[in-house]
Order: sequence, then C-alpha cells, then structure tokens
Amino acid sequence: FGFKYEIIYFFNVYGTKHIGSGEMATVIGIFENLYKKQLPLTVVKPGNQTRSFTHINDTIAVCFEAWKKISANITVFLIKNHTRF
Repeated sequence: FGFKYEIIYFFNVYGTKHIGSGEMATVIGIFENLYKKQLPLTVVKPGNQTRSFTHINDTIAVCFEAWKKISANITVFLIKNHTRF
C-alpha cells in the first residue's frame, strides 16, 4: 500500500512519572517502590542480566525526530543508552 511508517524500540524508559506497580510497571519504578518501603530489591535468577535505560526526554526527542524525518517506507530507531547496567 506504500504506507510510510517508523518503528521505534523503547528500552526501559524512566522519568518522573514512571509506573511503579501493576503489569506495566517499569524496572526503575519497581526498584523505587521497594527502596522507599525499605524492602530488598527483587532480583530474579540468575541475577546477571543487564538493562539499557533511556530517560523520557530523550525518548520524546527521538520520536519527534523520527516523525520529522520519515521519508522511507520503513525507518527503524533504537532508543537506548549504550551503557548497560
């Protein structure tokens, strides 16, 4: 059909209003809630997993740039920090 669209992958987006509980809770939100309650942070086995995190401001900026630059039929953007934690 010739639609133009972009694909944007979000990696653990965090910010001031991240979700701290429920099915859509973020890693940072869950850790923050546990920390505030002075509970141990939950780490699942094997415990050596790493994550990439991206601040919401960076995510919004990249989404806006993707929207402005869409010129091909398929554009892919990866929004993440290159440092893994």
